Amino acid sequence: MKKRTISLLCGLLATACSPELHDENSVLENNRQQAEMSVEVQVSGTMISTRSAASAEERAVTSYDIYIFDVTTNALQYCKQGIVPAEPEKIAGTHNYRIGSEQIVLPTSGQKHVFVLGNAGGSVTLPTLVTLDEATESAPATALDDFRSSVVVTPAGPKAPAAPFVMAGTTFIASAANAHVPVCLARTVAKISLRNTLPGEIVLSDVSVSGASASVYPFVKTISVDLPTADYTAAADLAAGEEAGAFYLLPAAANQTAVTVKGTLSGSDFVCKTTLASTLYADYDYKLTLRNRGGEVTAVLSPDFSGAAEVDAIQITGEWLSDKNTVTLPFTPEPNYGFTIGYILNVDGSAEIGTISEDWYDAVIVKEGAIRIRTLKENPGEDRTASFAVNAGGATCNVKVVQQGLAGIKTIKFGDLEWMDRSIGATLRASQAFANDVRSFGYLYQWGRTMPFPATGEVETVSAQMTPAEALASPAFIAYTGETQDWNSQGVEGSFDQYWESVTTNPCPAGWRLPTYEELAGVMPYRNNALIFANGQQKAAEVLPNGVTHPYVGFGSGAITKDTETMFHSGIKQKGTADAWYVRYLWINQGGTQTSTPPSYTKTHEKDTQNHMTGGENILRIDRLKADASADFPKVADARNFWTEHETDPAVETLIFPCGGRRDATGAVVESNNAAFYWSRSMFTGGDNPYSKTATTYASGLLYFRPAGRYMFLYAPAIGTAQVHADTEDLGYRNQAMQIRCVKEK
Repeated sequence: MKKRTISLLCGLLATACSPELHDENSVLENNRQQAEMSVEVQVSGTMISTRSAASAEERAVTSYDIYIFDVTTNALQYCKQGIVPAEPEKIAGTHNYRIGSEQIVLPTSGQKHVFVLGNAGGSVTLPTLVTLDEATESAPATALDDFRSSVVVTPAGPKAPAAPFVMAGTTFIASAANAHVPVCLARTVAKISLRNTLPGEIVLSDVSVSGASASVYPFVKTISVDLPTADYTAAADLAAGEEAGAFYLLPAAANQTAVTVKGTLSGSDFVCKTTLASTLYADYDYKLTLRNRGGEVTAVLSPDFSGAAEVDAIQITGEWLSDKNTVTLPFTPEPNYGFTIGYILNVDGSAEIGTISEDWYDAVIVKEGAIRIRTLKENPGEDRTASFAVNAGGATCNVKVVQQGLAGIKTIKFGDLEWMDRSIGATLRASQAFANDVRSFGYLYQWGRTMPFPATGEVETVSAQMTPAEALASPAFIAYTGETQDWNSQGVEGSFDQYWESVTTNPCPAGWRLPTYEELAGVMPYRNNALIFANGQQKAAEVLPNGVTHPYVGFGSGAITKDTETMFHSGIKQKGTADAWYVRYLWINQGGTQTSTPPSYTKTHEKDTQNHMTGGENILRIDRLKADASADFPKVADARNFWTEHETDPAVETLIFPCGGRRDATGAVVESNNAAFYWSRSMFTGGDNPYSKTATTYASGLLYFRPAGRYMFLYAPAIGTAQVHADTEDLGYRNQAMQIRCVKEK
C-alpha cells in the first residue's frame, strides 16, 4: 500500500499557508469506504518576520484539538478535543517541534481540510459542532465555511494576550488514504519587542495600548477592519537594557492600534504615543525601537507593511550616526570598544559584513542587530573616509565611515591656554548646540591610564589591582573597590603634584597635554566655599595647595522658567591685581523636573528645600573677560548687569563643558547628561588630604560639577584641599573613569 506525505510551510496561518501536495495517487479516492491517516502536530519554533527563535513559553501547548472536514460533503467528519501533547521534540533540519501524532480512521477517503487549534480553552468560540455521523435533519453537520468563519479567538480578561497563546494551523490534502499529515501550529498573536537604543538615558516605566483587536478569526485570510477593540494598561513587563521587554497583540489592520510609552529621558518625564502604521500579522515579530531625536523620544515600528513609504531592506540605526548610514569616528584610536550602531533586517536571512579594505578601522557584528566600529590608527591629518557593506537576504546596505583628522581640531583660547574644542574621543565640538549629544561626550578614562572607555554601553571589568605595565596592556576596566580605591597595585608615586605621565603615557595626542590643577584653578573657583550659585555675595579667597592666595568676589543666583533652570554666578578672579578677570558661570538645565528634595549625594545641605530642577539635560558654560586692578562687584546688581552689557564683547572667551557623566567604581555609567568630571594630570596623595582614608590613599586633580539643589558642588581642581564634599561618594580616585579635555603644549 502506498504511503503519501503532505508537507507544508510551518509557522504560517491561514493568511499565508500554502502546502505542497506530494500525491503519488493522482486519482481521487472519494468512493473508498474507509481511510486511515495520521496527523502529526507540530509547533513553529520561529517567528515569521524575523525567523527569531520562539521561547519555550511562546511555544507552549497544554492541549490541542483536531477538526477534519470532508470536501465532497463540505461537512465536519472528525472532531477530537482536549488532546494532551507529548513532550516537545525538536525536528531535525527544521526549527519546529513535534508535540503529538494522532492515528485517525475516517469513513471515507478523498479530499480533506484539516484544522488544529492549540490552547483553545475558554479563549476560543466555536460554532455548534456536529459530525456527519451525528447529523440529523434538525441538526445538520457543521459546514466547512461556517467553521472557518465562526472560530473566534478572544483573550480572557482585561489584559493583553499572554502565554500560553491560542495557536492554529490548517492544511489541505488530496486524499486521506494512508496519508501522513503534518500540521504546524503558529501563534495567533503578533509579538511587539521593545528596543531601547539608549538604556542609560531612556528609562521606561509604563507601556499601554489602545485600539488593539479584541478578537481575531484565525482561519480567515483577511484581517477585518470591523473587529472590536480593547485598551490595555501595563501591557509589558519592562526590563532595563537595550532589550526592554515585549508584549503581544492580536492581528490588527494598519493604523488601528496605538502604543503609548512613558518613562524618563535623562531624568525628565516623557510620553511617546505611536500609531502602528503597519498591519499586525499573526506570529510576526515586530520591533518598536525607541530613540532620542533632539530631546524627544520617538518610536519606530519595523518591519513596516503600511506601504506609506518604502522601507530599506537593511536599516542602519543608532545614536552614533552623523547622517543616514554614516558613522563619524574621532581621530584617536579606540581599538577595544569603539562605537556601536544597530541594524534592522526587513528581509529574511542573517547579516554579514563585507570585505573591509582599509586598515585604519574595522567593523564586526558583535551580536544580532549590533555592529561595533573601531578606529585602529590615529589620524594626524585631514578626515579620511571608507565604507563597508552589510549584506543580508540578497540585499546590501553600504555604511560610510568617516574618521576625523587632527588637522580639523580647533583650539579655544581661554586665558593663557588654548583648549581643544572637544573632549578626547568626541566627534562633535563642545558647544551649547551639541552639549547634550552623546557624540560630544567622548571617552572616559581611569586616572593614569591610556585605555579609553565608551560613554555608553558595557565594558569588561576585572576586580584586581594591576601594575601600570599591566594596566597599559589591558582593555578592561579595573574595578578595584578596596580601601584605597586605587587600580595601581604599586600605590602612590611621588608628591601631590605628581604627573599622569609618571604612571603611563599621556592620552592626549602629540602636541597636546592634560591641564595641571593650577590651570584648572584658573577656570573654576578654587576656594573653600564651592557653593557658587548660592544667593548673595561670596568673598572667600582662592587658596591653592602651593600656598598662593588670590582675592575673589562674586554673586550667585538662579531662576526657573517653565522647563528651564539657569543658575548664575558672576565673579572677579584675582581681584585687585593687574591679572584680574571677570568670570561668569552658567549652569543650564533643560527638560528637568522641579523638586524641593535635595539630591542623595548632598547630605551636607539636606535641609536645603528650595525648588530646583533635577534630571533633564545640563551644561556648564564659563565666560571670561580681562579686567584690571580696579574691577569690583560691590552689589549684586553690578554683577548681574555687567554680563548683560558685555556678553557680546568680542574679547569674551567661552568654554562649554558637556555633561558626559562618569563610570563609577564598578564600571557603570552614571550621571550622563547630568554632571561632568574632567581629570587634570596632577594628583593629591594622603597625609594632608582630609578625604583620604590612609596615608597611601590619594585622589587626583579633578574639575567637577554637578547640580545640588540651588547650588553647585564643585570639587576643587586638586582633591584634598578645602571643598564641599559629596558625603556619600569619594570622587577623584583612580578607579573611576572620567572625561579628558586637552590643552595645547606651549
